[in-house]
Amino acid sequence: MNCGECGRRLEDGQTICPECGGLSTVLAEDATGDEVHRLLASANLARIRRQWHEAEARCSEALRLQPDSASAHALLGDIYRDRGRLRDAIEWYKQSLDLNPRSRRDREKLDNLIDRVYSRQALTAEAARASRPERVRPSLVPLPRPLQPFATAAIVLLGALCLGLVAFLVYRQAALTVGTPADTSLTARQIAPSPAPVAPPTPTPVVQPRIAGLQLPAVPPSPSPSPGPYSGRESDLRAALEPVARELSPSTAVTGVSLQPGEETASISYDVTLAPPMDATQKRHTAVHSGLTLAKAAAAADARLKWVELRCYGFMDDGSGPPVRDIIMTGSVQADKLRQINLSTRSTDDMVYELLSSRPIWWARGMR
Repeated sequence: MNCGECGRRLEDGQTICPECGGLSTVLAEDATGDEVHRLLASANLARIRRQWHEAEARCSEALRLQPDSASAHALLGDIYRDRGRLRDAIEWYKQSLDLNPRSRRDREKLDNLIDRVYSRQALTAEAARASRPERVRPSLVPLPRPLQPFATAAIVLLGALCLGLVAFLVYRQAALTVGTPADTSLTARQIAPSPAPVAPPTPTPVVQPRIAGLQLPAVPPSPSPSPGPYSGRESDLRAALEPVARELSPSTAVTGVSLQPGEETASISYDVTLAPPMDATQKRHTAVHSGLTLAKAAAAADARLKWVELRCYGFMDDGSGPPVRDIIMTGSVQADKLRQINLSTRSTDDMVYELLSSRPIWWARGMR
């Protein structure tokens, strides 16, 4: 039996942890089980009514009370499936099956979604191929048999004419080369003086007009570079986030920025490095503090944003080999909260459960 707060192993008969004062896992489950059930029922009702934000908020609260709840993960998969975000729903169903591998219902939902996603891609590719016009290759029509001897004779005659023309040109060139020798004496002819070299024209300077002390540039501006893989708004947002990531630490990097104009939501992917001496609390603090600092910078750079979604990838370095990159946290935060709050005065728990409480948070196993 372990402590529900710090995870310390308790002796037989102990119900309160002597280290942190938390309840044992048995008492904690009994105390929170009814509350988690109530929150999930309310979240499912909000899903049926298509109140997506309220349903996600209820599931987030249930996960805060019971992070290993397979039912909460499966319900989040149902919510994202009904919203049409099928790839996010697949991820939540996978996490639910990690916690409860025997759930046949979640397995069927996951298989159905995978079939829908990949069959849709296959149908789209097939439709694109079907829409392409087929190229018609011209077919050669054979000559009738009575005309074939005449065609052969014409080809032979044309070849003979070509050979005769080549022989005539070769003979003429030889006759011109083997002629009388040219007179090389200086008295036989006068050598005409070579013309004097002509200097290249001097370019006329371009005189720019002056208007009230304003001098126009002499060289027109170079054309703007072609747009990259991001839109103009996404490029501006990424340019604002990269200096913030470098100020956090040399190992923090922004790897992706995308916008959903319909919901005014920005998705930010970023990398952090987690060294072996760091415990789970320090790892969570590094991931959350870096993500919220980037999210606050995004909210300040783009006033139209309403939500900021975070995807944290960590380089897990256990000392046994090269660091391995894997996803360690996903979550969302309201942009208005970020614009009003000071992150330097908040602890890790405050940032996780207050700023990110309106939508669910997912942690990897080594980060819980």
